[in-house]
Amino acid sequence: MEKTIEYINIGYVSLLSINNVFTGLISMFFPKFAFHFYKKFYGCDPLSKDMLVIVLKPWGALSIFAGIMGLFAVYDPERYIGVIVSLVLLLFLRIYYRLFFEKDLYSKGKISPLRNRINVSLLFIGCCILISWLIRIVF
Repeated sequence: MEKTIEYINIGYVSLLSINNVFTGLISMFFPKFAFHFYKKFYGCDPLSKDMLVIVLKPWGALSIFAGIMGLFAVYDPERYIGVIVSLVLLLFLRIYYRLFFEKDLYSKGKISPLRNRINVSLLFIGCCILISWLIRIVF
């Protein structure tokens, strides 16, 4: 059972990290493709895309960085415990944003409330997985 939990923790952080690197790369270098990807994956279809192309580039760089740091944590979780704590904070901030700005996400980004709640649920599950990993590392 303990090994299974460890595999879930490592698998989740690996997938989260790879997703961050992937979305960061497409945001930086292929913004038009990124819009299509975000529409399919998140249901996001913003009204104004021109200004968002400028925002996608630094967001992409940050996403690549977060993904690479997450992979360091997969390799050595005890050494990079701060990265895991930071990922938990990042997921909580994303949950906060999605819950408190749900109307804006729908009106400006066309993300339906149902799809938004599904994403919030997935983020919350991710937080639970990461917190359980932190507890196992610390204790």
